Amino acid sequence: MKRMMTRIDDELHTLLKAKAKTDGCSMNALVVEVLQAVADRPDGTARRQPGVNGFDLP
Repeated sequence: MKRMMTRIDDELHTLLKAKAKTDGCSMNALVVEVLQAVADRPDGTARRQPGVNGFDLP
């Protein structure tokens, strides 16, 4: 398993932390789930749209 570090702004960190708590999972599990959902799309791309930080995410 690989590790990846990334920088995110404080507001996004707060949102992810709250979402993970609501979902009963770790922030890592939440981020991996979202990244996997984007990677699994048939076209393999994330579509930039107004919404969650400019991306149409699950």
